[in-house]
Amino acid sequence: MASLDVHGISVGPRLILDHGDLCLWLVLAMVVASFHDADRVDLFRMRLFPAVTEVPKMADRAKWVMTCCVVGTFALNNRVTDLYPC
Repeated sequence: MASLDVHGISVGPRLILDHGDLCLWLVLAMVVASFHDADRVDLFRMRLFPAVTEVPKMADRAKWVMTCCVVGTFALNNRVTDLYPC
């Protein structure tokens, strides 16, 4: 937003109406950048993904038990401070 303001383009509801071609190029640049970034990062993470999916059943149950405990504690008095230990 600051860079647009430096170039004399006001950021607001009229941005798309007044500078539609610029908005289109910004969206296209973001799409291209996300695909470019996804290739490098995701190739590294693909090797780690099978290890993440092999979660033991006990860890999965513990996650649900902790979630129910937190929701129940908060629902008792509607205070977040009840979730912190004394």
